[in-house]
Amino acid sequence: MSLTSSFSRIIGSRFLRNFIILLTALIIRIHGYDLYPPFRLDELGEILRAGIFAEGQSPPYFLLANGPPHIGSFYIYLNGVLMASTGFNPMLPRLVSVILGSLTVLLTSLIGELLYGWKAGLIASILLLFSPGHILIASHVGWSASLTPFFLTLTIYLYLMALSKSSHRLLYFASLLGGITFQTHPTTIIPLGMMALHLLLKGGALRNLKVIILSLTFFLLGSINLVILNIIFPLISIRFSLHAKWMGLSQPLTPQTYLVRLAGMSWEFARMISGITIPLEYLPTSISLLLLTVLGILLLLTVLSISWTALRGIRCSKMLLLYFILYFLLLPILIKGVRGFPDAWGPHYLQPLLPTFYLLLSYPLIRWFVGGRGKKLLLTFILLLIIVVPYSMLLLSYHAWEKYGYTNSTHMEALHSLISYEADIYLAGGSKTLIISRLMPLYGEKLIFLPLNITSEQLKVGIERALSFNLTIYLICSHPSIDKFSPLPKVVEAFPYSSPIETITNERGMPIFLIFRFSNTPQP
Repeated sequence: MSLTSSFSRIIGSRFLRNFIILLTALIIRIHGYDLYPPFRLDELGEILRAGIFAEGQSPPYFLLANGPPHIGSFYIYLNGVLMASTGFNPMLPRLVSVILGSLTVLLTSLIGELLYGWKAGLIASILLLFSPGHILIASHVGWSASLTPFFLTLTIYLYLMALSKSSHRLLYFASLLGGITFQTHPTTIIPLGMMALHLLLKGGALRNLKVIILSLTFFLLGSINLVILNIIFPLISIRFSLHAKWMGLSQPLTPQTYLVRLAGMSWEFARMISGITIPLEYLPTSISLLLLTVLGILLLLTVLSISWTALRGIRCSKMLLLYFILYFLLLPILIKGVRGFPDAWGPHYLQPLLPTFYLLLSYPLIRWFVGGRGKKLLLTFILLLIIVVPYSMLLLSYHAWEKYGYTNSTHMEALHSLISYEADIYLAGGSKTLIISRLMPLYGEKLIFLPLNITSEQLKVGIERALSFNLTIYLICSHPSIDKFSPLPKVVEAFPYSSPIETITNERGMPIFLIFRFSNTPQP
């Protein structure tokens, strides 16, 4: 049997094909999951809340919401139960993201197969498989928003299956998962609302009052903790979303504001799909031109795919296109802005769109390049270009981040340095996130919180509160030599009995963190 025929048999086998997709996704995503990107304060906060839940010491509020009242506590339940079994490990939620991110790749293949056939599903899954945005954010960051792409994609798949089979049970299951999806991030109200509207207008045999009421009931069950929270504190999730400074609804929406948000979001998405993990001005001209070429090809394919789908696509393609466009256009109403990829803050709003985007590309590619050998070679070349270049850029970024200490290895070294000191508590955080307690045995009886993205005023308030309990505090902060916005200098000036203890350096000897001791008495 020839090598070509053996390969064709493997790819043609549904089980083997899906097994290879899932295994490859796991291998790619587990590489560097503990190192890149470095922890954000938001991620560490959610990890700590899951750890507190695992110890059975969660305040009642965290049984209903995961910090902000517009995000449910499903993340806390999921990771808290795992930590209760394995012990507190700040990397465990990241490992969960690796697994769910890999399963999202598989689900993308299954949706493509359901809508367009297995070849389109295979292409879509391969594109997502090597997507820098999906690897670095959805599959490496251990916070609630990283659950969103998996649960949203699974909800879509089950909804499509329910429609194709006219199955009430599948629809109810999809509705339950839709409720869980909504818990993971509030912006999912857009795609979930579109699915609900589609059910009302085009649901076929599923469009009857009893089924719709039961579907709504299952949806509410899926987010029951948020329902309870908004009953105890009337409409607190909505009120919070209207006033939270990072939410788009907190600011009057003008045409200019909307266009600025849309432009920023579009550039963020472009960077995610093309692998621009480092700003172009910091890259050699040749690499910048290569990345821009890939981005240009992707944009051209996107425009051609949208045009072809709108004019000649089958019905499900047009529905998927409408879903993607509406989702993309409505997001700037709910979100205020983005940060530069690979920082997780901006892309986490956009990552649920990636499976749909690659599905939209896959079907036209299959249709356009059916035929002779030349067309197949051209398709192979295009796919290799838009897969290999972005993924290679991600690997180069890994190397650069390792070289300059932009990894979690330095963070974890600092963490273990903190643990080695004898103190009442190890804390850093803002006035809202700082928790003074001796009863949080995540590392023995010591609570550790790395202070990233925190202001000097917030740190002052937190330290003052801790010192009022006559506690000794060890604070870790970004070293002022690499962070001009480091709050440490101003904070140190405010407390007479503060002293530097240790400087944490990366592999090149560059100072990354500085550990300070704060107390009500001088250091012995």
